[in-house]
Amino acid sequence: MPLPRRAVERVTAALQYLDDSTGIVGDQLRVLMSLYAKTCTQAPPDARRLAAWWAKAQLDGPGRPEIRLAEFADALGERGLAELAWLVEERRATGDPESWSVVWAVRDLREQLAAVPGDVDAHVAVLAEDLRGTYGYTGIVQVLRAAGRDEEAERWAREGLARIEQ
Repeated sequence: MPLPRRAVERVTAALQYLDDSTGIVGDQLRVLMSLYAKTCTQAPPDARRLAAWWAKAQLDGPGRPEIRLAEFADALGERGLAELAWLVEERRATGDPESWSVVWAVRDLREQLAAVPGDVDAHVAVLAEDLRGTYGYTGIVQVLRAAGRDEEAERWAREGLARIEQ
């Protein structure tokens, strides 16, 4: 196991016992996570094992570090991304619907998986699955604007505003 990964795991475990209300440790954990992503990109580990670690860290790990899939996409490659998608869908199908990891972490991972290949319509479809509040609408508008699809973004923004006003 590379040193950056060990550092990530130790800091993540320590966060369970620390008061990081200032966010200093969390900020440094993000730096370590980026370093680990770069390490994996330069010397890719087994893609399936990396996907399994990634899913476990996000869905089960202590402290649940913020891991941005885009940083690991090259190291995971198609095989690792497919494995990660399978693991996320398996958790979605079999997990406790009252569990935080099913409600929030699975949704976050699905959104990240949809965003990585750059398929705007697939990304919008995942975001549109949960339109109970402003989060989904805001995300859709941001994705569409980034893709230069301003008219669609405006339609979604208007729909979100109308729904909030009800």
